[in-house]
Amino acid sequence: MVIDFFTPLSKIMRVLDFKRILPSLALIFFFLISLSGQDTLYDCKIELKVDVLSFKNSQINVEFNWNNGDIRLVKMANLKTDHTWELPDGSDENSSVPDSLTPVSAGLNVYRIVDHVLYPDHLVGEITAKYKYYDIKRTYRLYPDIGALPMSLSLKKSSGYSLDDEQYFDDKIILPGRQWKIKSIEFFDRTDHNNNLVSPLESLAFLKPLDLRGNLLIATDLINNESLFVIKEAPLGESQLLYPGFDFQVKWGELTIKNLGALYSEVPSDIWFRCYGYVLGTGGKTDHETLIAIRTYMKNIRKHNDGNEEMIMMNTWGDRGQDGKINEDFALNEIKKGKKLGITHFQLDDGWQQGLSKNSKTTTGKLWDQWKREDWEPHHLRFPSGLGPVLDAASKSGIEMGLWFHPSNADSYSFWQDDADIIMDLYDTWGIKTFKIDGIELNDKNADIHMRNIFETVALRSNGAITFNVDATAGRRGGYFYLNEYGNIFLENRYTDWGNYYPHWTLRNLWQLSEYVPPEMLQIEFLNNTRNNQMYDAMDPLRPSVIPFDYVFSITMAGQPLAWFESSGLPEEAYHINSLIESYKKVMSEFHQGYIFPIGEMPDGGSWTGFQSILNEHSGYFLIYRENNSNESFEIQTYLSPDSGVKLEKILGYGDNFDCLTGRNGEISFNLSGEFTYGLFHYVVEPE
Repeated sequence: MVIDFFTPLSKIMRVLDFKRILPSLALIFFFLISLSGQDTLYDCKIELKVDVLSFKNSQINVEFNWNNGDIRLVKMANLKTDHTWELPDGSDENSSVPDSLTPVSAGLNVYRIVDHVLYPDHLVGEITAKYKYYDIKRTYRLYPDIGALPMSLSLKKSSGYSLDDEQYFDDKIILPGRQWKIKSIEFFDRTDHNNNLVSPLESLAFLKPLDLRGNLLIATDLINNESLFVIKEAPLGESQLLYPGFDFQVKWGELTIKNLGALYSEVPSDIWFRCYGYVLGTGGKTDHETLIAIRTYMKNIRKHNDGNEEMIMMNTWGDRGQDGKINEDFALNEIKKGKKLGITHFQLDDGWQQGLSKNSKTTTGKLWDQWKREDWEPHHLRFPSGLGPVLDAASKSGIEMGLWFHPSNADSYSFWQDDADIIMDLYDTWGIKTFKIDGIELNDKNADIHMRNIFETVALRSNGAITFNVDATAGRRGGYFYLNEYGNIFLENRYTDWGNYYPHWTLRNLWQLSEYVPPEMLQIEFLNNTRNNQMYDAMDPLRPSVIPFDYVFSITMAGQPLAWFESSGLPEEAYHINSLIESYKKVMSEFHQGYIFPIGEMPDGGSWTGFQSILNEHSGYFLIYRENNSNESFEIQTYLSPDSGVKLEKILGYGDNFDCLTGRNGEISFNLSGEFTYGLFHYVVEPE
């Protein structure tokens, strides 16, 4: 049995080895499995009383009409602003069941997730409804102090079910009144093909339905100046299975979340399978308050461990040598040079393993869809003593090793158990805790199920020690809102060899994504900008080679920096950024703990731009960039209140310490003397 995130604790205890501690947990076990209609945890409470099912914490209260298990949303309250949306009488036609049948039977199971290796403590409410040909399970998660309620849909077909066409399952939210402003945000991955990753669209609700694309929707009640948001936790756009061409449908009084799942023909009958989900949350009276509410959810739905999340990783594939140089001597030299640079992690990409892939420079490399266990041993000729000498050298240099891994995608990853075992063997044998996962193709529901099984199994078996760098550069993958609980996202492949790397492009992508996605979950690359200058127009003022190397590194700091090059190929002067990297390492964890949002102008190569990391209402960081422009100072609107006294201390980069008073819109004037310069400033708001 695979333990899914939504597996009740009673089932988990039957699978894991609890023999030694079972007697002491007997009473707790009995209590947990006996829960049915009510439970509390910290400020969270899930309760079914009479015919009303409620989910409540300090921030939000959501109520459903039980309706025999075919629940209907009837009330949603933002407890922060004391505003309630309540449905008018008779407006309850918001079932997610396609044929609106009445359930044969239904039940509620409430239980706690406590001390999980990946997830913070929270309450779970499972509503299971049995219909004639299928069962539906809605799994709601209620977190302390978070004004959002996530729901994941699971389905089970009966053995007698037969339907020629796939049957979609949607969900509806009633929006009382007509005056709603709708902002839908469409996102893009497949960054080998896309260089514009965020596309927002604003609309007004109308009597005719609007079909809107995107994984995030913000709805603002223009009468009450209150907002709510919906995050569709699914792959992006066309990467979704059976994608109907849009994600939301909005009209007067109604919002439909489309394509949460289907009775997929490839999935066997009589087993539960998890589909997509969505998050319903309350925003605020300003755009910033709503963005904070979205970020609060996204930053706090998984546990964070600086030991395996904060990283300045080096991966040599960015110099396009592929696996042509990968061997023990090369790796040892890269570690030596990497220490000089200041990296924290060194990852051997494709080619360290015995079974060479089709991306190998050698003619023997042919593997991609299916691998055997022996393929994932260290290459016998390239690493004749295994990985031991490389790991020893890395350990002595204070560097952690990582590896590239490609799951066998044959037969929709049906060999997923072997892949999980291989990863665990590499962890147990060599202590590898960071794996770049490449080549994912979620082309059907079985592939989706099996890929999650790999991630979830490894996470549980390693007690959360293993982190995945999930490649988002090609294929049908999870994007920014799906399968993102297990590590960070490898965002881009850019190469000076092809002339498709410009620092301001990378900064722009990070800047745009950071409004909605925590940037610290993204690996952001910087390249050896001295290579392949001939691939660029000699008159182009934005060509990589004219930009200082410390600036090239600095654009990655809001994310997880990725040194996408062979360190042995750097010119000697490049190693001067060691002092910058060492200074950055001292603050990177605290900087990333803040809520990081874009400020200034959108990067285009000639802007004043940057990020603000909000630690609390009194302090945080500003990371400011002056691109290719002649203005030595620039006024940037921040998220600070107007007329606030602020003390700024330069932590690294350029500029000086200074004190200021914010403008009428929270503006601060920054000064950086020189093009392609930057400064990281810690700020403190002085008490009034």
